[in-house]
Amino acid sequence: MKITVFGGTGRIGAELVRLLREGGHEALSASMSTGVDVMCAEHVARALEGADVVVDVTAPRARDADALRFHVRSMRQVCLAALEAGVRHVVILSAVGADRLVLSDFFLAKLCQESVLRTSKLPFTIVRTAPLYETLYRIVDEETGEDCVISVPPFEMRPAAAADVAQVVFEAVTSDALNGVIEVG
Repeated sequence: MKITVFGGTGRIGAELVRLLREGGHEALSASMSTGVDVMCAEHVARALEGADVVVDVTAPRARDADALRFHVRSMRQVCLAALEAGVRHVVILSAVGADRLVLSDFFLAKLCQESVLRTSKLPFTIVRTAPLYETLYRIVDEETGEDCVISVPPFEMRPAAAADVAQVVFEAVTSDALNGVIEVG
């Protein structure tokens, strides 16, 4: 099976690409560092040529309105190109709480990304993950300092390890589309 992984050089994407290749699949890692800009329709269309499945595990650095623009526009690009290419399954990485915490720019962006996919008429699976252990450590390191306050989400959560999330995404990719959600963490 040929699988295109947008965000394929990131923390989860690189592990997913490794798992897919070890599983005998042809996995294309599509990211800025491999010359593929998910915001460019031409790049996305080229990356999806011959693909059976497309995965979006992109993660922009922005956590504000820029994240919303990124997730909506890139998901539109991916869906349009996937329809044109005859892709059989789209898998995206979202966030646990995306459907409940819409006052957060990040969660609203993920919910809007999900909405674009759900209305695309493409078979899909959404994998929602809790924050990654690896990301939590980075956030704490960046935010620590004098008079530092670190916000904690107003709900219980259990962080997930990037390798565990990549394994769940791998299982989603190699299974039939759920047209629904899997939650990790």
